[in-house]
Amino acid sequence: MNFQKMQKHTQKWILIGLLCIIWYLVSIGKALLAKYVSTLFKRPLTLSFGQLVSISVYSIPLLYFCKLKFRCTTRYYFLRFVIPLSILKALTTATSHLAIWNISVSYSQIMRASLPVFTAIFCRVLLKTKLSTRLYLSLIPIVIGVFITSKTEYDFSLSGMVYGLIATSGSSLQNIYNKVLMERSKIHTFELMAILGWVSCFLFFFVWFSVDGLYFIQIENKFEFAPGWWKVPSLIIFDGFTNFIQNVVAFAVLYLISPTSYAVGNIAKRPLIIVISIYVFSNMVTYVNAIGIAITVFGASLYTYFEMDEDRKEAAKENQNVPSTGNLLQPEANQLEITEKTVKQT
Repeated sequence: MNFQKMQKHTQKWILIGLLCIIWYLVSIGKALLAKYVSTLFKRPLTLSFGQLVSISVYSIPLLYFCKLKFRCTTRYYFLRFVIPLSILKALTTATSHLAIWNISVSYSQIMRASLPVFTAIFCRVLLKTKLSTRLYLSLIPIVIGVFITSKTEYDFSLSGMVYGLIATSGSSLQNIYNKVLMERSKIHTFELMAILGWVSCFLFFFVWFSVDGLYFIQIENKFEFAPGWWKVPSLIIFDGFTNFIQNVVAFAVLYLISPTSYAVGNIAKRPLIIVISIYVFSNMVTYVNAIGIAITVFGASLYTYFEMDEDRKEAAKENQNVPSTGNLLQPEANQLEITEKTVKQT
């Protein structure tokens, strides 16, 4: 029995290790691929539309594989949450591609590291949720780091910074209301990902057609297939596939490990993407710029650590107030709540 338990334990950690490697490789590859494709193909909205189409298509076999029966939400949830969330998803996807088109991968990651700042603001303004003093203080190094990085960025673009901040704030708002919708409607994460993909793809089609679609129609008669013409469409399809796989693998990793371990892994992933992107694209980085990057990553790490620590303390207090007959079930419920909160930080 001990040997069988040890064997199962070993197999579990081998699986976790392989998934983490895939998670890191896909995340790094997705960030580098988005920048590479944007340098070859100057139509960022088409890249965004490709990602939304990929989610819509690949989510169908995913739901079938996971044996999830798609449950359409009620009219209230559809109008109150699904439509606004779909618009936010389309907006964040488009602005993130517009940002990476104008700025470097490393700087775009710094923009994404400012996510806790927007989360704190939206939670306070929209949900009337007040964070602890140390959480608010941990936002200071993030703001300082982003400011230093912006002032010393070699290829700084004001439009790229604005697009990056819009994408980050939109992601923060989307994460908050995703959690609210899942808690109220009890919809599965993959089901929500599928319906948001379908609706956002439908809504974004009209934006894409009015900008890029009409452009392709106008140049159709003048277009000639040059050698290697298939390269860009293939990269667009692959970019959409990697984006979908990243979401699925991240959920699988979070399912197998604790939320704290997931948060640590997610924090370590960002500086790794920054360093690799600087090396691959040979971005100019000064010492002051590197200090700004380090301060931002430190602030984001500090915020995540404080947040997880407060979640553990809150879960411990709830367990103390639960009768002895419910102690076996309560930790699992608390871990699920933390899991739903942490998965949004991908």
